Formats: sequence, C-alpha cells, structure tokens
Amino acid sequence: MRSLRSRRYFSAALTPGGGAEGFPADALGRRLTIIASGFIFIVGVIVSSYLAYTLAALIVGRLIIGFALGGTRP
Repeated sequence: MRSLRSRRYFSAALTPGGGAEGFPADALGRRLTIIASGFIFIVGVIVSSYLAYTLAALIVGRLIIGFALGGTRP
C-alpha cells in the first residue's frame, strides 16, 4: 500500500514538472534545461535520502525528483 501511495506522489510531480519546464526549454534551450533538471534531481535525492527523517521530508524529496524528471520528458 505504501508503494502505491509513493507512486502517486511521484506521478503527481511529473505533470507540473513537465509543464513548468516548457518555458525554460524555449528560452534557454533543451540542453541547459536537461542539465538544470539533473541538478534539481540531485537536490531531490539528497533530500529524500539523507534528510528524510520524517515522512513529510520524504514526500518533499519525491516531489522534487518528480519535478526534475517531468522536466526531462519531451
């Protein structure tokens, strides 16, 4: 049950990430947007792995990761 809930948070962040990354991709170019998404992904991994002492911190980390992955989708 928890894995399903975790997938929902992860999937919920993909949609806004894909929508929010459209403008930077047009303004900066696809390559720089993918590089920026990689750095956002690293921040999400750090938050969800090293700083996740509570469930809320884990959810925030997963949302950051989902946002970053949503921005790399074409």
